[in-house]
Amino acid sequence: MTEHDQSVDALAYNYRLARTVVPEHYELLLMPDLDKANFVGRVKIDVDVLESTQEIVLNSADLGIYEVSLTSQDGTSLPCIIRLDSKRERLHVKVNGSIGKGKWQIALAFRGILNDKLKGFYRSQYKDENGTQHVIACTQFEAADARRAFPCFDEPDFKATFKVSLIVEHSLGVVSNGLAIKQMPLNALEAKQYFPFQLHDMLVDNQALKLIEFATTMKMSTYLVAFVIGRLQKTEPICVNGVDITAWCVPGKEHLTKFALRSACFAICYFERYFGLPYPGGRKLDLLAIPDFASGAMENLACITFREARLLVDENKASAGELESIAEVVMHEIAHMWFGDLVTMHWWHGLWLNEAFATFMEFKCADAFMPNWQLWNRVACTERVPAMRVDALFATRPIEFEVREPEEADAMFDYITYEKGGGVLRMLEQYLGEDIFQKGIALYMARHAYDNTDTNDLWNALEESSGLSVRQIMNNWIMEPGFPLVTVAAEASSIHFHQTPFKYLSYGNIDSDSKSTIWQIPVMLCAKTAQGIVEKKFLLSEENASVYIGENIEWVIVNAGGHGFYRVLYDDSLLSKLTDNRVELSVIERTNIISDMWAGLLAGIRLGNFNDQVFLEMLKLFSDETDPNVWAQIFDALRTIKRTLPKSHRPAFEQYVCQLLRPLHEKLGWHTCNNESEPESVQMRELRASVIRGLAILGGDVQVQEKANSIYADKNAFQNLDGDVCTAILSIVAYRGSKAQYDEFAALAQAPDLPPQERQRYLRALSEFNDLELLQRTLVSCIDPNAIRTQDAPMVIARTMMNEVSRNVTWDFIKNNWQAIVSLYPPSRIVYMCEAVVELATPELESEVRAFFLENPIHGGDKAIAQTLELLQVAILFKQRYEESLMVQFSLSKSA
Repeated sequence: MTEHDQSVDALAYNYRLARTVVPEHYELLLMPDLDKANFVGRVKIDVDVLESTQEIVLNSADLGIYEVSLTSQDGTSLPCIIRLDSKRERLHVKVNGSIGKGKWQIALAFRGILNDKLKGFYRSQYKDENGTQHVIACTQFEAADARRAFPCFDEPDFKATFKVSLIVEHSLGVVSNGLAIKQMPLNALEAKQYFPFQLHDMLVDNQALKLIEFATTMKMSTYLVAFVIGRLQKTEPICVNGVDITAWCVPGKEHLTKFALRSACFAICYFERYFGLPYPGGRKLDLLAIPDFASGAMENLACITFREARLLVDENKASAGELESIAEVVMHEIAHMWFGDLVTMHWWHGLWLNEAFATFMEFKCADAFMPNWQLWNRVACTERVPAMRVDALFATRPIEFEVREPEEADAMFDYITYEKGGGVLRMLEQYLGEDIFQKGIALYMARHAYDNTDTNDLWNALEESSGLSVRQIMNNWIMEPGFPLVTVAAEASSIHFHQTPFKYLSYGNIDSDSKSTIWQIPVMLCAKTAQGIVEKKFLLSEENASVYIGENIEWVIVNAGGHGFYRVLYDDSLLSKLTDNRVELSVIERTNIISDMWAGLLAGIRLGNFNDQVFLEMLKLFSDETDPNVWAQIFDALRTIKRTLPKSHRPAFEQYVCQLLRPLHEKLGWHTCNNESEPESVQMRELRASVIRGLAILGGDVQVQEKANSIYADKNAFQNLDGDVCTAILSIVAYRGSKAQYDEFAALAQAPDLPPQERQRYLRALSEFNDLELLQRTLVSCIDPNAIRTQDAPMVIARTMMNEVSRNVTWDFIKNNWQAIVSLYPPSRIVYMCEAVVELATPELESEVRAFFLENPIHGGDKAIAQTLELLQVAILFKQRYEESLMVQFSLSKSA
């Protein structure tokens, strides 16, 4: 018996199903009623009884069970007694006597509801161009919600095959994991023959129906089963390597699927080559845009479901970031067809084997799809930095940690699993070499196809391909929380390294943290000496180490290439040399310098003469920077500084911002500069928009504000701008917007004929107005699902709290409407919303926030709320450390 099996036995009664009965095949029939929001069903489960037992226990939640039978392979039937354990979401099927070893079939009939919680088997709604409301029934089963649609063994290592059939109203579109292989018309009387008498009252009379049967799937976990029913339109399939790829959406939006379909076609080819295995989903792949969807997308085998804004897009009007996001999400979910669906973690503690790899692979694939996007530069900024922000907390967690109850898995869908997990994989790939890493991954996939794995299975494959002790290198990165800070100092012709855990709340000075964690840090070093460029690759496996570089060191960059998941702080001399020679550094390396130094300030680290004043002077050196990712780090710091300053000192701060940005704005202007020989880069378009927004909002530049308003007033001029600048202009217009403009934005945020990205821009802008009465209207709309969808409302509330005008009012709104919020929003979205309380950075409000969440815990959100509260403390400490100094630097006299 393996250690894994022993842990399962120890937790079996309280948290896990026993392994004495194993499912092999499900035959599932469902009949939903979209108008009444309910469904009936039957399921036959072929199981293998490995040990004689008196009962079979499986999962069931929110279902009424009306019939059950148990039949052996030779036709013997045993009378059954059922008991529902609603607390543990279990169904006990018990017999008088014993269920012997061998093959049996459990058959059950049941009924349930199509809920409005965006999980399990649920309802999504939309209005057509005539204002008629339509309902879509769809599924979201990860992590443990298949049990809300049918009784099942709802754990990832209970893999089985599935044959799904659905009885629906004849005009509706129907999609599931398998190909539709049979369709036949039914009337209501014929439909009743499929279900026991007790369920007949739920079936609609005088309705034209159809029965659709889908092909049997490969072996897979229950959380990957999917079915979607509704008035949906599909595109013509595109065949790639024998796979028909089709997109589904509400009628009238088919033209918005072209970019996602191109991304999917590329991804199928790319991943088949990379993994060395054919696409696992059979001969088809359906991509479905769902109007109401809690997350971004879900990797159901061959039936991937998406939030509309993650699949549908108008390429001519979208910003570069919006197109990148769609390509990445599509590629992330298709990567899961291999990493997650074909090869699946044993239990939720190994979720990173699914999600970190899909995150890593989405960027590999998207970078190959559109090299001009330079995605790895953005990953360093938008993926790794947020992950480090969380992982620098005492309330962080390891990438892999114990999960007992399935519902605890919900907390795993966070920055640590996705962004940190993907980041350390990129670091490992760069250290081992891309070819060696790929060979190891292909070996892992081939060895464990259709099976379940643990982390050690991955290390075994990578060690075979590399000949290195990958397990030893990666153990701390995966199994322990946090990451290291590497401080660097020059000593004659050598460089001295010191590593220590990086924690925001640890530092009074650089030596104050005494924790003993020592990482195996893959260091990629590049230096310029009298002998030329020197490159070194080694493992920093001690607390202190020195490496010979050469005579007359001009500069040295640790974490060369920028893919290491650790922070680096340089002594005064080395930092000065790096900033003086910044043009010789890559975009990621420049991004890391700003990000690492800013993180050091947030942590209060005292290293040499570096302080807030030196940081602000250093930023001036980057005024000629032309990459938007570097500027994103600068803007992040400037927003925090502005929040820290009292309003009396804002004019001097705004003057500083304008001095930084005006030269770039004068160079870039307002319009894309395209010509046939040299089209403008994606990066320039993003930078132009960032600079315009920074000048108008952070810098308070009245001329830019007026220009933005005049462009928006001229609808033709506004429509001809690229999507990046359009997004910036909407924020600026809202910043000084009127009631009439608010009403216009609110209407456009709900306009069914606009692409979802454009609706999202207007929706986000509703939280950026400066009129408190208008912002209160926004908040009230957030608890009215007819005004703002429950999938979007938490984001709007969070952004409204980030608005200085409505910060405190938003907090009062959350407190006063907490019960409505809890009843309307999925817990994961509530957790996301509550991250914004970091804006309440005063000791008084901190105490109030802590008391509130102590009294009102969020289901599955304990860890995330603890992280948010610690970040709030970090923000307060930053204000206490630097407010006085910043006030001196941005005194009234400096704005004169």
